[in-house]
Amino acid sequence: MEDYGIEFDRIQNAVEDLGMDPTGEDPIDDAIQRAYQQGTLIRFPPGEYTVSESAVIDGNLSRFGIQGIGDNHGDVVFHFPNAENSYWFVHQNGGKDVLLDNFTIDSHEKYVGVRCRTQGGSLIQDVEWRGFLPEKTTQLGQLLDPGCLSVDGVNTVRRVIIGRDGAHVSGHYTITGVHSMTGIRFYGTGTRSGAMGHVGETILEDVEIHQIGSNGVRHTHGDGVVTVRNGLFKNCHLSSLRIHNGNHPSKDSSVTGATVVIDHENAGPIGTGEWSKHGSNGIMLDSTGHGYSQPTYENCDIVCRSILSDGGWGLIRVTNTGRSNPGGAVFKNCRIINETKLQTVRVDPRKPDASPPQGITFNGVGIYLSGDSQPQGAIVSISDDWDDSLITKSVIYASDGAVDGVRVRNCENVTIEDTTISTPGQLITGDVAQVVTEGISSEAPEDLPF
Repeated sequence: MEDYGIEFDRIQNAVEDLGMDPTGEDPIDDAIQRAYQQGTLIRFPPGEYTVSESAVIDGNLSRFGIQGIGDNHGDVVFHFPNAENSYWFVHQNGGKDVLLDNFTIDSHEKYVGVRCRTQGGSLIQDVEWRGFLPEKTTQLGQLLDPGCLSVDGVNTVRRVIIGRDGAHVSGHYTITGVHSMTGIRFYGTGTRSGAMGHVGETILEDVEIHQIGSNGVRHTHGDGVVTVRNGLFKNCHLSSLRIHNGNHPSKDSSVTGATVVIDHENAGPIGTGEWSKHGSNGIMLDSTGHGYSQPTYENCDIVCRSILSDGGWGLIRVTNTGRSNPGGAVFKNCRIINETKLQTVRVDPRKPDASPPQGITFNGVGIYLSGDSQPQGAIVSISDDWDDSLITKSVIYASDGAVDGVRVRNCENVTIEDTTISTPGQLITGDVAQVVTEGISSEAPEDLPF
C-alpha cells in the first residue's frame, strides 16, 4: 500500500478500526500510541480529535503516517486542551518515510510543536496551525522542525500554513527581553535540540507564514540545505527568511519564486506585543558562527508596504551582529520594492572568517523606493570588505528626497555595469575610486511598481 511514495504495511481508520472519538469528547492518546507502529498509516475521518498529553507520538519509527481524509485540511482538527506554551504533538526524531498530511492543529493561545526530523523521504503536507500565537514563555524553539538527518536524504514540506490568525510580536529578545516563536527551524549537530542535526535537504514548497514573532524560516546552524520554492512570508517580525547555504557536499540552499512582505498596517492581531525597530526585517543573511555563504534568491518579490515600528533592520540585511558571519550571496531577477523609510538594502561589514564568495551580487534586480529617506543615506549600502561585489543589468530607483543610489565604503573592485540608477541624490557615493562603472544610465524607468 503506497501513499506519496511511502510503502505502508497497513492502513487503519482512526474511528472504525482504532475506536478514536471524532467528536472531541474523549482523548485519543491511548489509541494513537498503540497504533504508532512501523508501517502504519492512520487515516482520520472528518472530525474533532482531542489530545491530552504532550508528545503523544514520540519515537523514531519509519513508514508511519497521520492523514486526514476530509476534502481539505480544515475537516480534521486536533485539539490540545492541556497545552499552554510548550507542547509537542509529534516528536519524531529519526526513522524515515513519515507522512503528516491534511489536518489542522488548534494552536489558539498556545504553542504546539511538530518535529519530523528524519533520515529522508518524509512529507508534511496541507497542515495548518490555526489560532492566535501568544508571547513565547518556553524553550520550544519553533512550530515545525523538518530537518533531514542523512546527507543523501530529502524531506518535503508542502502547503503548510502558519499565523493567519495573528501572532505576538516584540523584536529581538536580547534587546526587548521578550521571546518570540519561529515558524520553521533547522538545527545543527550538537546545537540546542540538535544532537542529530540537519545535514541533508528539506524542500519548502508553497509554504505560507502570514505572521510570526521571530523568524519565518531559520537555518543558520546546520550543514544541510534548504530549498524554498514559491510561498508567502509576511510580517515575520525578526525576519521572513534567515537561511544560509550550509556545507553540503553537492547542494546549495536556494530561494526561488518566494514573496516576502512587510506590511504592518495589514497585519493580524499582535496581542500585547508591539512592532519593534529591533526587527522589521524581510531577508536576513546570516550564518551563526559558521561563516557559510548565502543562498541564491531568484525571481522573488521582496516588498515593504508599511511599518509601524520606529525604524527597523532593513528590507534586506546582511548582518554581522554577535556571532553572525555570513559569506556572499546572489540576488537574481528579483523585485525589491520599498514604500517606506526602512533601509532597503543594508550590508554590514564582512567578517574575516566568512566563506566565499567575497561579494554580494545583484543581477537583473529591480530595486524601487518611494519613501523620501534612507537611514544609510542610499538605497543600497555596502560596508567594509565586500570586495568584488557586483551590480549588473539592474534598476535602482528613488522618486523623492535626497536619497543616493549606491553607497560603497571600504570595499575593493566593486563593479556596477549596464544598470540604471535614477535617484534624487548622487548615483554612487563613498569610495567611488574603488567602483568600476560601465553602461550606467540615470534615466527614470517607464514602468514603476508603485
